Amino acid sequence: MRHRAIVNCFDGCAKGLSPSMISGSTTRRRFRSAPTSASSRSSRAAKRARRSDLAAVLRRKSGILLDLGCGANKHDGAFGMDQRPLPGVDLVHDLTDTPWPLPDSIAHSVIMSHVWEHIAPQKTLAVMAEIHRVCRPKAHVMIAGPYGIGFRFQQDPTHCNPSNEATWCYFDPDHPLHAVYRPPPFKILSFERVPVGGDSDFNVVLMAVKP
Repeated sequence: MRHRAIVNCFDGCAKGLSPSMISGSTTRRRFRSAPTSASSRSSRAAKRARRSDLAAVLRRKSGILLDLGCGANKHDGAFGMDQRPLPGVDLVHDLTDTPWPLPDSIAHSVIMSHVWEHIAPQKTLAVMAEIHRVCRPKAHVMIAGPYGIGFRFQQDPTHCNPSNEATWCYFDPDHPLHAVYRPPPFKILSFERVPVGGDSDFNVVLMAVKP
């Protein structure tokens, strides 16, 4: 289940982005059986049309708002990537499978809401490096998830990647922790701990540091 966190610290931080993410949840959908021959031809035609549409989106000079792990609740106006072929997903791809089939410096903003905690810790540096690659200079990256190892983190058996305020210092060259791994740099713009049902989530806003 993919949850959406209320985010109230993003005012004016990204082009075309509303001040808050959408709150809600997404349940898993049951996939249909294989299509018949006629519907298969129709499906292939629809896929070709979608590829054409996606190519046009990716050619936008203004860049894209990239919603990573969007599920069926893609942010309005975003380009959604998810490993499941759910309604609204533009690119079906596992974000831990890098590099992504996206061009360099394509995103003016990135959202990753309640996905970070599902990424295997040994893959986080590669995922963050890939986010940096697709970001434009000064692109804003907004990440939300359960704070630390509280109840909200522990309740989901697929959660494996806890984080807190210090986690993001490993990506900011202004902090000594950046020297540990020296990943592609982001600047921490804000960090917020948000109370949720007796526990808390985090919202962090980063900015891609690129020439």
